[in-house]
Amino acid sequence: MRYANKFVTISVILCAPFSAAQNSSQPAASSAPIKAGVEFVQVPVVVQRGGKHLPGLSKNDFSLQQDGKQQPLASFEEIHATTSTTAKQDAASFGNGFASGGATPQIVMLAIDTVNTSPFDQAYFRDELKKYFAQMKPTDSPLGLVELTRGGLHVLHDFTRDAGALMSGLDKAHTVPAKNNDTSSVLSKAANEQQQRDEGLADQNPDMEQRLDALLAQEDQVSRFQDSTTRIDSLLALQQLAQMLKGIPGRKTLLWAGSGFPFASLSSTNAAGQRSLAPDRAGSALDLHAYTWKLLNDANVAVYPIDTRRTTNTAYDVMDVTNKYSPTYRQKEMARDADSDTQATLLSVAEKTGGKACIGRTDLHNCIREAADDNRDYYLLGFYVDKSNHAPGWHKVTIKLDQKASLRYREGFIIQASKPDQVRNTDLQLALNSAFAYTSLPFTGRFLSFTPEGDNKNVNFQLRIPPNAVSLEDAKIDFDILAVVRAPGGKETARISQHISQTLPPQGVATIQAQGINYTNKMTVPPGEYGVWFVLRDNPTGRTGSVTVPLKVQ
Repeated sequence: MRYANKFVTISVILCAPFSAAQNSSQPAASSAPIKAGVEFVQVPVVVQRGGKHLPGLSKNDFSLQQDGKQQPLASFEEIHATTSTTAKQDAASFGNGFASGGATPQIVMLAIDTVNTSPFDQAYFRDELKKYFAQMKPTDSPLGLVELTRGGLHVLHDFTRDAGALMSGLDKAHTVPAKNNDTSSVLSKAANEQQQRDEGLADQNPDMEQRLDALLAQEDQVSRFQDSTTRIDSLLALQQLAQMLKGIPGRKTLLWAGSGFPFASLSSTNAAGQRSLAPDRAGSALDLHAYTWKLLNDANVAVYPIDTRRTTNTAYDVMDVTNKYSPTYRQKEMARDADSDTQATLLSVAEKTGGKACIGRTDLHNCIREAADDNRDYYLLGFYVDKSNHAPGWHKVTIKLDQKASLRYREGFIIQASKPDQVRNTDLQLALNSAFAYTSLPFTGRFLSFTPEGDNKNVNFQLRIPPNAVSLEDAKIDFDILAVVRAPGGKETARISQHISQTLPPQGVATIQAQGINYTNKMTVPPGEYGVWFVLRDNPTGRTGSVTVPLKVQ
């Protein structure tokens, strides 16, 4: 390709060839400049009367408050979501774009949580899901299907209305045992051992009580570690889904089917069956928790938890199958508390993202349909964050309507505390291990040529970032580019990692704004078949794009 002469200086300064594109047939990004930091917030609002969308409302019908202070609406739109389609590339190109013909797409993603769900509940939900597939109509929204396993998120099927294809994707999933760290097992053991003490059995051996205490403490420590690991895995999975959906306009629906979120399980149990908080174990997970909320809010993802336990009887959780001991009152009370915590967490997840929890119902297939219908018609309100209230943390949003109707929207948004390097590394590593393309930073690319390099081949490639996709505040660009080549089985064969940070002259800024950026480089690999992971991240805004491409080197 021919580089723009006006950009030669920058090309020389950077480690790899880099230029503004002179000519391209790729679609341009939005003409609005991208700015760093939290400034503009969009809030989708589902407005219903009698269970139906209330149409024809105007901007003046709504009022919005941030942390109790009235904020003017900077944007307002009534959305009628339409069919979604993925961007089409020519045979020689690849990319992570998402095209919808200029209309806001209707996006519904269903995640089946096999880590926190019993095999029985998994089997019941799959039967309910098959009922939904059997009732799908041509006008229904496309559905994407994924599952959360101990090995991460797996794609069962991309977005489609084809019930047969979705059924085939569901058949790829396997019912797996849930994690064996149910708090009730610890409570049962603790209560039984305490009952032995009460009966005087421990007095037969002076060391027995000390050994029992040590055993229970060790079991509790293992249980807490498993809880923490599962919680973090679930949060990372939500982050990957949010990053995948972030670049798609409008409100997105994420159905999470399982026996509950383990995000708030921060308690421990002593030998007497008494529970206490364990904040010493929760610090990193809580930071991750806040960042997950931020990504979901920024991406306008509404989470609809589906409790696959349906109706529950906590008395069964504390029964001793050997019939040796009867459950104690403390056992029953703590089992009820655990169930109450689970339901409260499901409700909180829904409320904080603008979704709706499905709890205590057996018609789970109807829960799926109701959630999908919610995403068909809604209002999208936008406002600028209060300049006097930019403190890190959770900021409450309150929306009112001047007439009687049911409103559902996310309760607020998060301003992240400044940890740029930590967040940057997390985003890049997750993108390199994600089953999805990240969409918030759009780009396209192509392999240009293959040239000999001894017994290996140089794979020359080009990536194109469209105009206004990266931040240009203070005339500076700051973004990362990763390209990782992996052989079958996951063995890494080649890697390019480049951090590009450069202050540009006014002419360079104008060129990028008008024409975008082209990046060229090469990877040296032996002949064979590979997968290539491309990841780009605009560091001032945190927008991340990724795509995985097959590569065959003759």
